Amino acid sequence: MSEGACPPARSCIPNGSHRLNPTAGELLAGLCEVGMLAGLDCIGSVYDACIKHVYEVGGCEALRLAHLNV
Repeated sequence: MSEGACPPARSCIPNGSHRLNPTAGELLAGLCEVGMLAGLDCIGSVYDACIKHVYEVGGCEALRLAHLNV
């Protein structure tokens, strides 16, 4: 895999689309549903730039707390 390639995230978003595939959408919805049932009002996550795009397309708001320069 070449540097900067993000196949897992790309597989969640059809080419040229601004929609998640059904599986990724169900996973995000399930994460939110379980969190709400548990009384959570926010979820912390460590993720890379590829997954950030999946979250954005899924309508999840992200607050960047830190950035790692590699």
